[in-house]
Amino acid sequence: MDATETWWRKSTAQMYVNELRMVKEELSKIDPSIKIVALAATRSRTPKGLTDTDGRAFVRKCFDLGMDKYADAYSIHYVDRLNTRDFVSFMREETARAGSPNKPLIDSEENGGNEPYGVVPAFARCFFLYDLTRVDYYMARDWFEAGRSLVKTSLFDYQWNPKLRLLAYAASVDAMKGRVLVGIAEPADGIEAYVLKFANNYKSDGAPYSIVM
Repeated sequence: MDATETWWRKSTAQMYVNELRMVKEELSKIDPSIKIVALAATRSRTPKGLTDTDGRAFVRKCFDLGMDKYADAYSIHYVDRLNTRDFVSFMREETARAGSPNKPLIDSEENGGNEPYGVVPAFARCFFLYDLTRVDYYMARDWFEAGRSLVKTSLFDYQWNPKLRLLAYAASVDAMKGRVLVGIAEPADGIEAYVLKFANNYKSDGAPYSIVM
């Protein structure tokens, strides 16, 4: 939603906040327990957007206009790279500025990059380095974007044949599900190691500890 000149032509922060308010008001009549996840911040990965009105400028303006009154959580995209750590910090600074430092921050669009094993560091970093509440993998099947470029970062190829990254996905879930971070180490240049253990009261037959490298 922060790429206003790419996907949301001519939209403004005021329009977005107005729409959030309307959705919140209608949901409150139907079921107040329904949660609203605001934004789908992608362009904000870098401090400077392509224009003066998108990226972080758009997000800041939304907060200034009272977005936080209508949002229960916030969504960001593609934050697994180490050079995007500032992106996560930026979002947490903005929620804190709005008076809601503990609202959930989720990664609702992640693909782990081009390497088959990329899903492993993607999940490890998102969950344990950035402490995100949730990560949604994008997408299941390779597809042609705008009918031209083949996007190859999915779990299955274009004909629904399983790809190697599906194994990496399964291994990540097996190693990380239900576990909390004990510590992070860098045993050598370019190697990250996450030492994990099962959270209290999490029931499992597996080994109590795991190491993701």
